[in-house]
Amino acid sequence: MTFLKSFDILFITDKLFSGSWKDLQQSYGKSPENFEGRNTEIFGSEEYNNRKHNIMEEHQKKYREAMDALDMEAKEKNLMVQTSSMGAAVIPLVDGMPMSREAFLSLKDEEREAIEARRLVIMRKVDETYAHLRDLDKEVAEKMKEIDLQAGEIAISRPFEELFKFYGEYPEVIHFLKEVKQYTLSKLDLFIQTPLPPQAPGFPSGPQGDPFMAYKYKVNIFVDNSSVSGPPIIIESNPNWFNMFGKIERRALMGTYVSDHTMIKPGAVQLANGGYLILNIRDVLLNQGVWEGLKRVIKAKEVLVEDPWEQFGFFTPQGMRPQPMPVEFKIVVLGDDTLYQLLSMYDEDFWQMFKVKVDFDYQMPRSDENLQAYACFIQTCCDSETLLPFDRSGIAVTGSVNQKGEIQPIGGVNHKIEGFFDVCKAKGLTGDHGVLIPHQNIRNLMLREDVVKAVHEGTFHIYEVKTIDEGIEILTGIPAGEKQTDGTFPEGTVNYLVDRRLRELADGLKGFYGSAPEAV
Repeated sequence: MTFLKSFDILFITDKLFSGSWKDLQQSYGKSPENFEGRNTEIFGSEEYNNRKHNIMEEHQKKYREAMDALDMEAKEKNLMVQTSSMGAAVIPLVDGMPMSREAFLSLKDEEREAIEARRLVIMRKVDETYAHLRDLDKEVAEKMKEIDLQAGEIAISRPFEELFKFYGEYPEVIHFLKEVKQYTLSKLDLFIQTPLPPQAPGFPSGPQGDPFMAYKYKVNIFVDNSSVSGPPIIIESNPNWFNMFGKIERRALMGTYVSDHTMIKPGAVQLANGGYLILNIRDVLLNQGVWEGLKRVIKAKEVLVEDPWEQFGFFTPQGMRPQPMPVEFKIVVLGDDTLYQLLSMYDEDFWQMFKVKVDFDYQMPRSDENLQAYACFIQTCCDSETLLPFDRSGIAVTGSVNQKGEIQPIGGVNHKIEGFFDVCKAKGLTGDHGVLIPHQNIRNLMLREDVVKAVHEGTFHIYEVKTIDEGIEILTGIPAGEKQTDGTFPEGTVNYLVDRRLRELADGLKGFYGSAPEAV
């Protein structure tokens, strides 16, 4: 799970009971909806509106009193205060009417100096009055804010108290929720504002859609193991930097790249936390920087989601910096003995980190216990792959096929034929037993005499095939079928049945996705 704090990402790795992180995400994600309903009730109430109305009336009364006092004092000195968008001006009066500039200049010096002295006194009074009015504005703003905070506290208290109670034993979650609550109270205008007009294409949407997401307070489930019954077992077949240690995705926006904490994606190391990570050492070594990065994780017992290009001196966009995530897992590294010896000789850290070496032999004693275990392994493979039960009798097939349907040669053909022959002989040769091998391997045959004798007697068979069609005919006893000039296959052939089934699947997909829209 990731939480955002300033430009840092906080990882919370407490092992809550199954599904609880999803519960937090879902309940927390519904908070704006809960606030909206409560806001309509609280902020639209008569009591709330009356309190604000009374404060505004009191403010306007004090405002009028201050301005009236200023006007009265100015009139006593035969002056008038004239306000405009540019500020206030003090103008002398003649018979209750503003004096023109020409009339003022025509006065004697003593008269003008007397008027100017009175005007300066009133100007100082204007400054004092305006300072008092600004204090009144601040006072009313604070009172309005206090009313909003009190109403907001009532509106959000119930959803947050439920979350506080549910996650009370997890201090990191409670600390985060308290920050979100404080943020909500400081940004109440985002939750009670009226809808904004539609945004122009290409511009990010405003906070009205999801205030938590707009200001980076959305819960992101980084790793979800709620559906895993035991410790996670991760097999990473392509251990590049991002697949191993995670990455921060970015999206293009108006000629630049932007990201947020929900675009932080885990790698195999984070996914294997608390479980097992299985790697092929050759694949790890072929990916630049991964081996050294993996050793740092093992030493520090923490992983940092970062851009690998920074380590190589390349310029990378700056932004979020996730905090290191504590990890604890077992690593199983697969490889041949040559790589093991090379790493042992030239990497001083290898012995300290990988202290247990396990060799897998290609042979084992033929005991009842091992035979039983091997049979159970085969049954497990059949069950997991939803295959038919494995039969040790009939025809065995070995080899591979290329994209053209051509059978490719194999190695160890004699050992494979003789091994299957021994199994069939132990079960009792019936004349139906045999092997299907690539035709290229016929020249490699140097079989035991008992195998050759069984082939001559017809109790064991060796079939050579060039194409997959030949193999199908031998295994099924049904013609494979060659494509006709109209693109179809003869009825009753295997390829005819395959072609018909593929067409049924294609028609089903068309019906599922619907017809394509017509071009305009």
